[in-house]
Amino acid sequence: NDINQSACATYNCNAPEAHVFCQGLEELLQLFIKWNSEVERYLGKEWRTKLEGILQGGPQHKYSRRHVPKGVACWGTTVGKEGTSADVFLEAAIRGDEAVKASGLEESGLEADDPEAHEPDWDAIISTLQEVRPTADDALPSPPVVEGSDMEKKAIEKAYEKAIEVQKQRIAECRQRVEELELGKVVEVRDVRITDCAVRVKHGSSRNQLDEGLTDYECWLEFEVRREGSTEWEWEHQFLLWRKDAVLPMRHFMLRMLADRTIPMPGDVGLLTGGPPCQNVSGLNRQAPQKQILNDPKNRLVTSYVRITEFLKPKYLLMEQVCDVFKKAGGLYARYALQQMVQMGYQCRAGICTAGNYGSPQGRRRALFWGALSGQEQLPAFPAPTHVCKDFNQPFPSQAAGCAVEIPDSDRKYEMVVLGDVLTDLPEISNFEESDRAEYSRPPQYITQEFLRRFPTKGGRSLAARCIYADAAMAPWQNLYQKLQDVTDGLLAEEDGKILGLGNSVLCKNKGTNKTSQKKKESSKKGMPAATPAASAAEKADGSDDDDEAQQDAADLVDEDDLDGNAGEEAKELATAINEQKNFARQTWLSHLHHLTKDAEEREVLSLMQDSEELSTIWMLGKHRLTLLAAKMAANARLRDHRTLLCNADDFGRMCAVPRLKGANFRNMPGAVTHTDNTNCVGSWHAGTKCMPGQQEEVNKQISKWNKLSPTEAANMDPIKFVYKNISMQSACPAGGMPPKPPKGLNLRSGNDKSMRVDHYGSTAQGAWRGTSKDGCPSQAFWMSTGDLVCPRWCCTYKQGQCNGRHGCFGRVWYDDIQPTVVTRAEPHNLQLIHPAQDRVLSIRENARCQGFPDFHVFVGLGKGRGGSHGKGAATVDERYMQIGNAVSPLLSANLGECLLLAAAEESPIGEGIINVELQEYEQAVADGRRKGLGFWCKHPDNKVDD
Repeated sequence: NDINQSACATYNCNAPEAHVFCQGLEELLQLFIKWNSEVERYLGKEWRTKLEGILQGGPQHKYSRRHVPKGVACWGTTVGKEGTSADVFLEAAIRGDEAVKASGLEESGLEADDPEAHEPDWDAIISTLQEVRPTADDALPSPPVVEGSDMEKKAIEKAYEKAIEVQKQRIAECRQRVEELELGKVVEVRDVRITDCAVRVKHGSSRNQLDEGLTDYECWLEFEVRREGSTEWEWEHQFLLWRKDAVLPMRHFMLRMLADRTIPMPGDVGLLTGGPPCQNVSGLNRQAPQKQILNDPKNRLVTSYVRITEFLKPKYLLMEQVCDVFKKAGGLYARYALQQMVQMGYQCRAGICTAGNYGSPQGRRRALFWGALSGQEQLPAFPAPTHVCKDFNQPFPSQAAGCAVEIPDSDRKYEMVVLGDVLTDLPEISNFEESDRAEYSRPPQYITQEFLRRFPTKGGRSLAARCIYADAAMAPWQNLYQKLQDVTDGLLAEEDGKILGLGNSVLCKNKGTNKTSQKKKESSKKGMPAATPAASAAEKADGSDDDDEAQQDAADLVDEDDLDGNAGEEAKELATAINEQKNFARQTWLSHLHHLTKDAEEREVLSLMQDSEELSTIWMLGKHRLTLLAAKMAANARLRDHRTLLCNADDFGRMCAVPRLKGANFRNMPGAVTHTDNTNCVGSWHAGTKCMPGQQEEVNKQISKWNKLSPTEAANMDPIKFVYKNISMQSACPAGGMPPKPPKGLNLRSGNDKSMRVDHYGSTAQGAWRGTSKDGCPSQAFWMSTGDLVCPRWCCTYKQGQCNGRHGCFGRVWYDDIQPTVVTRAEPHNLQLIHPAQDRVLSIRENARCQGFPDFHVFVGLGKGRGGSHGKGAATVDERYMQIGNAVSPLLSANLGECLLLAAAEESPIGEGIINVELQEYEQAVADGRRKGLGFWCKHPDNKVDD
C-alpha cells in the first residue's frame, strides 16, 4: 500500500525501462486475476494466438498508457481510505519524467515516437475474434460459497452484501455523471486500476494494511474512459463497460496492453522474486506476535505471494526473508513457504546468506528460498562466499544450521570489507546538513570505493538525469519547507529573528518549562513562528511522563532531613512543583536546584541563567543552520544523498558527548558509571533492584497469587510490595539502586504493557525519586545548554540497563567494524549508528554504501503528506533511510542472479547447492584498483582490525 510509494519512485528513477506496480501484494493479486478474467471475457481464451509475432521480450511502452511515464505500470486506489492510494507515486513520476525531458538529457517516456508507423492493425486482429454478447447478469461477483459454522456463514454473507452495496453505489455515481452531462457511448479506453472497499487496520505498525485479506467481492476494476460529448477522462466501474457499444474500444485497449505486456499473464513470467514484509517476523520488533504469525496482517502476505505464484506459474521463484522465519513458532513461516512451493510443483532449495560474505560492510543474514518448476527447469544453487566476513556477534539460527551458505575463510577470494572501506572518501558534513548534493573529499582510497564510484551501465540513465528526476519528484516537500521559510522571513524580517527561528525549530519538544522564568522566555521568543521540531529522545524511547498527575507526599520526592520547620514547608512546595511538571528532566532540575541552595531567589537566578544559556544555544544553532542554508552546492556535484537525519538539539548534544573512540556510547558520557554486571547509573537514575538468583520461582508464585485476588482484595495493596514480599533483592548500584521494574505477568500483562515502562513505574505519581546523584554512588547527572540531561534516563533502563554493543544507546560505529544489519531508521537512541569521527548519524549514502548500492543509484523519498518543517525535505529523508534498510544487498542479489543465469542455461553443476560465480563489474574494479595501488582497508599497513 502506501509504504512502497517511495521505493517505486526510486526504482522508476534509476530503471525507467522496468514497469513498476505501486500497490499492495493482495491488491496486485486481485488485479492479475480480474484483468485475466476481463481479457478472456472480451477477447476469448485464445487471444494469445492472435498476437503471435507481436508478443516479444519483456514489458514495453509502445502501444498503451502513453499518458503516463515510461516504467509506470498500474496502481490502485482504495475507496475512502486516506493514505493507501498510489497517486502520489504517479504524480512524482510525471514530475520527474517531465523534468528529465526539459533537461534535454533523454526523451520523455510520455512522448510517442510516431506510433502510427509501428502499430499493428488492431482492427484486423479484432475481426478474427469471436463476437461477444454482453449481459449485465454476470458483471458483479457472485455470492461466495461459504463453509463453516452458521456464525461464520452469516458474517461472510453480511460482508458480501456490504461490499456489493458499495459497488452499486459506485456504479450509480458513474451513471449519474454520464446522465447529467448527457454523454454518449465510450469512445476510447486508456487505463485500468484495481479498487477496493475492504476493511483495513486503523492503528499500529500494520496501519492501512488489509485487516483480513482481500476477497473477490470486495474489489473491482475501474477503467479510464472518454465518452462522446466530452474531452475529459473519467474512471468508471467495470460493470458500465460490459456493454455492446464499449466492446470495441475495450478490445483495442486490451490488445495494446497485452502487446506491451504491461500486466503479466500466466506463462509470461520467467522469475518471480519477493520479500513479503518482515516487520512482524523480525526479532528487532519487540511488539510482534510470537504465535499465530501467519494470521498477522503483514505476515499473511506470504499467502498472497503463494497465490500469485499459482496464478502466474513462473519458471523460477526466489523469496527472501529475515532469519527469524526459522525461529518463531517453530519455524512455521519457513516450513509453510517450502511446503507451498512443493505442492505447486516446484523443486526447492533453502539457504541463509550473509551479505558480508559478498563484499558489503555489514552482516545481514537473510533466509532465501529458490524454486524451479519440477521436470522443466534446473534448480539454481547459492553463490559461494567471495569475501571474509568479520564476526558481528549474531548467533546462527540453530534450527537452520543445515541451510548455512558458508565455506572456509581460506577458500574465499577476497579480504573482509569493513566500514573504513566505505566511509573514508566522503566529505565531512554536519548533523544539520540539508543539501542532497556534495563533492567527494578525495580520490578513491580503497578498492571498494573504486567499485562504488563506477559509472552507470552503458545504455542506462545517467547520474545527472537521475538527480534531476529525484529533485523534481521530491519537489513538493522541498517546496513546503521553502514556504515555511518564506513565512519565517516575513514574520522575522531581521536576520536575528531568522536565526532564532531556525535554532528554535530544532529544539526538543515536550520538555516542560521552568515556571520561575516562563514569562522571560515567552518575551524573548515573542514573534517567532510555530515550528514542529523532532520528537525528543525520551518521547521516542519511553514516552513523556503523562502519568505524573497524582499528588504525592513530599517525603517520596525529597530527603526527610529537609522536612523540619520552614525548610519542610519549602520541601513540600518543591514536591508539589515537581508533580506539576510532566517531564523527567524538568523534575530532576527542580530537585537539583533544591539541593544546590535553600534560597528561593538564588534558585530563580539559576533558572534564569539556564534559560539564558538555552537562548544562546538557540542562537548558535540558528546561525549554523543559516550558514548551511546559504551555502549553494553546484548542480553538477557528483555525490548524491550524502545527508544525515537531522537530530534535534538534545540528541546532537548527546552525540557530541560521546568520545570519538571505538565502542563508545552513552556509558562513556560524563557522569555515567558502569557496574560489574553491565548495568549502569547516570546520576539522575540508577541501576534497578532485582531478586537474588534462585528466587524467581518464588516471585512467580507471588505473581500468581496476586492475579487471583479480587478487585476488592487488591484495592488497598501495593502489587510491587506484594510480589516482592520476603524476596531478597540486590542492585549493583552502591547507593541501593532504584525500585524494581514490575515483573512480566503481573495483572496478566505482557512486558510491553504501559505499566511495565519506566515512565509509569518510575513516575513521581508512583513515588519515584528525583535528583542528580545519590550518596554512595559515583555517578553524577550533567546538564546540556539546551536545558536537558546529557544522559537521559531511558539509556539506563533500556534492555534492563544492560544495552551495549550494537544496541548501545548513542553508540559510535568504528572503521574496523561492520554493521550487523543496516536498519530502516537512523535515530541513535538504541542503536550503534553514530559516525566514528563526526557528531552525527551515518548518512543516507553511507547506509547505501554499507548495503552495496553504487553511488550512481539515486534515492527518492515521497513524504506521503508529511511536511518538512524540521529541515529541508525532512519528510523525504526518513523514506530514503527506510528503503535502504528494507533492501537486499545489491552485491548478494547480483551473485544470486549469476546463479540463476547458469541454471537457466542448464550449466549449473548438478547436485551442487553452493557454487562459485564471478561478477564481471566487481572483478574489473578490483583489477583497476590494484593497478592504481589500491587494496582493502584491513590490509593497509596503517590500519588494524581488532578481533
